[in-house]
Amino acid sequence: MSRGLNKKIKNSVFFALIEQGISVIFGFLSTYLIIKYIDRKIYGIYNYVLSFMVLINFINIVPANYMFKLKNNLKDEEELNVYITSFFVFEIIKGIFIFILNVILGIVLYLKFLNGIYLFIAIMSNGVLFFINQMIAVSRMVLNINFLQKKITKYRIKSTILKLLLLLLLLVFPKLEIVILANLFSQLFFGIMLYKILVTDIKFHFSKLDNKIIYKKNKQSIRNYTLTTHLLGVVSNIIYRIDPLILSGFVTMTTLGRYSVALNLGNYFMIIFQVLQNNASIALANISDEVEENTVISKFLTLSVVLSIIQYALFILFGKIFLSFFIEVKEITEIYNYMKYILLGLSIYNSMIVLGSYIALRNDPKILLLNVAIPTGIFSIIIYFGGAVIGGAVGVAVGNIIAYIFFSTLLIREVRKTNFKFILFNKYRR
Repeated sequence: MSRGLNKKIKNSVFFALIEQGISVIFGFLSTYLIIKYIDRKIYGIYNYVLSFMVLINFINIVPANYMFKLKNNLKDEEELNVYITSFFVFEIIKGIFIFILNVILGIVLYLKFLNGIYLFIAIMSNGVLFFINQMIAVSRMVLNINFLQKKITKYRIKSTILKLLLLLLLLVFPKLEIVILANLFSQLFFGIMLYKILVTDIKFHFSKLDNKIIYKKNKQSIRNYTLTTHLLGVVSNIIYRIDPLILSGFVTMTTLGRYSVALNLGNYFMIIFQVLQNNASIALANISDEVEENTVISKFLTLSVVLSIIQYALFILFGKIFLSFFIEVKEITEIYNYMKYILLGLSIYNSMIVLGSYIALRNDPKILLLNVAIPTGIFSIIIYFGGAVIGGAVGVAVGNIIAYIFFSTLLIREVRKTNFKFILFNKYRR
């Protein structure tokens, strides 16, 4: 692997981790302000609206993700502009469609509920926010694969600070409108800045395209890559989120609530590995040599395994202290017991997920969906159900370990069918 590429990958990982760290820290502060100063009923209404957006994300296909697979095959700068333009047009059409759905839903909720005006304002603002975020997704994808994470991080920090400053207005005006404006203005600023980088660094300009070309490029993306990877994400989310649903038939709501806290806190232990997986994909998008790609994936795999072990060990040692920041003392032991099993399962998953990126980009993502994700989904439902019958919440928590061992076994089996070879050390090439 060339020194230049090696440096770019390291910088990309470093600044992506900084971005995630800043987002988590400021996210805590923002959540604290919202929870403290917004009326519980109004806050409940706002989260009720957000739940509709979660459903929309199940059908939210982003053709721009095809850039991972496409980059090495582009002929020139103009062809890149054609694809970016096509992806932007797709997101604009999708954004308008989702906004219209939000308008209709907002009117229905306004007429149906006593606090309908808050529901209407919240759902309309989320329609606008969805549109902005889709524009950001296209810009961000292109900038990521061109190793411009440093600039992305710079403006993410600025937009996050802007959001926090706007939320400080809650001290004077504790209104839902402040939360909505803070979300909109911070994301709008971030989107504008990313588009500016796209124009100045990538030399992007909107190409004048026939509708048939736009349709063809997006169809190519969806058919060849993004539909399958989207379904992979949906199935993976089901695997990670379906256990509370199964458990609900076997335990009290209090126990289910505590199990859900353990599961949700597990999200924080996936952040580093999501960064590594994304940057492994970015690296593969810029490599065409087989030895280089084997070396890169081997290093990401080794780093994932080592960090998984360290992270889990730290939780076992200091997990109860970590939990004390979030929950009452009387709940710590019970939730800690759930988390030590859930996190062991996640650690197994986190260690191996980089190999999923390799298969998706160097082979066919359908292999992951049909031979790994779907069988794991079916198996995990059976295991969670059996765990609930035998051991209640603890049984389901242990089921996470079994499910992710099964996932890793299937994943490794598919990797063995490819040309991947573990090469941790490879001399630099000139």
